[in-house]
Amino acid sequence: MKKLLITISCLLACLAIKAQNPFVGIWEGVQTNMQGYYPADMQFELKANNEFLLKDKATNAVKYRGNYTVLGNAVSGKYLEINGSTTSTITFAGTFDAATKKLTCTYGYDTSTRLGKWTVSQKSAPSATSPPPYITFEDSKYYLQVAKVTLGTGNDNKDKGAPLTIKIFPRIDQTYQFGGLWLDDYTNELKKWEWWTVDVPRAPNYTEARNTLALYKKYGLVLEILYSSFGGPFPLTDAWKLDKVLLDLRFINYIGQWHPQLGNLHIEIPGSGLVFNKKTCVLWIYLDGYFKPLPPKIENNCN
Repeated sequence: MKKLLITISCLLACLAIKAQNPFVGIWEGVQTNMQGYYPADMQFELKANNEFLLKDKATNAVKYRGNYTVLGNAVSGKYLEINGSTTSTITFAGTFDAATKKLTCTYGYDTSTRLGKWTVSQKSAPSATSPPPYITFEDSKYYLQVAKVTLGTGNDNKDKGAPLTIKIFPRIDQTYQFGGLWLDDYTNELKKWEWWTVDVPRAPNYTEARNTLALYKKYGLVLEILYSSFGGPFPLTDAWKLDKVLLDLRFINYIGQWHPQLGNLHIEIPGSGLVFNKKTCVLWIYLDGYFKPLPPKIENNCN
């Protein structure tokens, strides 16, 4: 009996250590060659199930998947990188510096051929107080059939002719944008100090199966706002001041009934004010599985 109790105690202790993996979360920073040249932004996520996800920092789309292990302050792992018809196994290994709060990993094709290094900091970790949304079988019967986006323009209008594109899709990967909701190349003027509301139409490849409430609760939502000054009267100098973004979502089943709790959602996006003053600029707005806004991301340094 004493031996059994000791075994159980050891097992519980091991499980507790595993649950407290401090590396779980999203890491962002810079990748370079081993000499520190050719810097580029990079992002990856270390999941609690030891899955490694290398992502596109701008879009948050998953580029490659692999696995990793942790031993003390050391992290190591591997993933498959596919370039055309060539598939390579990339290994990585590094250590966490508690003083600088940075993780530095070298990476390459094998242990003898190193190509570069990542120097990253942890940007987000799972919240201990926010369990994953509870998903029911009924959630798969309700679909995102209506989405209204309201944009509040500030002290600088969007010129007529300058195209604006709005996309809404589950936060799984970029391929889902083609089957979500999509307003393409809206070129009318948005006057300063005015609100504008649009029903975002379905993308050409919209399917109900790719827009279920269950998917949005599991993965979250992406609202992409893409603006380009090309086509307007001042393609190189035009700017547009976006002050506020509002989002209304309707999850409806096939007989027209709204979901009893989440059928009609009104969401105000904090931190969505932005000056679009580059030739092409993208604002990504994210919602989690509870439809709560997450920090937005900006491409091309729009401000």
